[in-house]
Amino acid sequence: MSEKNKWFLQISLIAILVLALAACSSGAKPPSSAEPPAKPAQEETKAEAEAPAEPKAEAPKKIAYIAQSAFANDFTLVEYYGVIDSIKKAGYEPVVYNPDFDGATQINMMQDALAIGGLAGIILHPIDSALIVNTITKANEAGIPVVNVVAGSAGGDVLITVRNNVLAEGSNACEVIVKELEERHGEVKGVVLEVHGGLQDDVAKGRSQGYHECMDAYPNVKTIITEATGWSIPLAESGTRDAFTANPDIEAIFSHADYFNDSIEAGLVAADRLFPRPDPKHVIWTSVDGAPHALERIRKGIMDQTSANPNYAYGQWAVQFLVDFIENGVKPEVGRVYEEDGAAWSPARIEQGEAGPEMVMTPFNVTIDTVDSDILWGNHTWTPPK
Repeated sequence: MSEKNKWFLQISLIAILVLALAACSSGAKPPSSAEPPAKPAQEETKAEAEAPAEPKAEAPKKIAYIAQSAFANDFTLVEYYGVIDSIKKAGYEPVVYNPDFDGATQINMMQDALAIGGLAGIILHPIDSALIVNTITKANEAGIPVVNVVAGSAGGDVLITVRNNVLAEGSNACEVIVKELEERHGEVKGVVLEVHGGLQDDVAKGRSQGYHECMDAYPNVKTIITEATGWSIPLAESGTRDAFTANPDIEAIFSHADYFNDSIEAGLVAADRLFPRPDPKHVIWTSVDGAPHALERIRKGIMDQTSANPNYAYGQWAVQFLVDFIENGVKPEVGRVYEEDGAAWSPARIEQGEAGPEMVMTPFNVTIDTVDSDILWGNHTWTPPK
């Protein structure tokens, strides 16, 4: 082999060797086994942002109204409308339970409402202030806020109780009776019949307390009590009749509710003691609620006074507090005072009660001088729903 051919062969071998070494050291994989390149970080973020979000569960939109007795009389009917109208205006669906003054039935109904579920809150008019506590506690454990109206509960964690000043309702009646007895006798003396709503209800107990705290200053006044337990109309009638039969010297009545008016009048008629003002045999008659028939009796001189409840406003304020808590987490502030010109409930103050804050409203004192006021719910017409 010539020197020239040897040299060319060496150069060729060296070139082949260099190419082989380069291929081994590159570490590149054949195309068939190559992995797809990673996406840039900004592309990943954009893709995640465009991915559909997990659907959120809708918040409950039902509010249960556990009434005392929704359609029993004008008082409960106006309360019903105040609650239901306000729930609807707030964008929620009302669910009504009507136990008709039966405390055990009310407890069962509230337990049923909790078992069904789907509630944003509960508005409750307690019938038995003590027995209802365990059921309120169950609502607390389920995380469902409770607002009491008209009556309070002896315990449980209640967002707020919206009620009238029941002590003032009792003292209003006392002051009218004291004034009338003094004008009649020249001094404060006589016998008074108290038609009591029943010790199971803290409203009845408060009205009685307010009356007696006032009347205790007049030792020559004797008060006889007949108890219409559970706001019983038959017991109110028989109790009035029997009291006048046993005590013909009764000169005045303090009734815990206008709800008893027909029964009391029937008792007075049976005892031949129904005489309007200014007849000297007129029985001084005071009450609580401000119902239409009470206002008419005051105009006719049969009754002398009643303390009006702001029934519709109870529902308005109860729903306002409840919805503000549900949607914004706002709780009522103890010590705050609310005022509104021309409102039958004004002023109202937030006080601390047994089960939580209480909005305590001021009762409107209805006499012959104020009976025609347009702010009284009893001067308006209310029709039961069909």
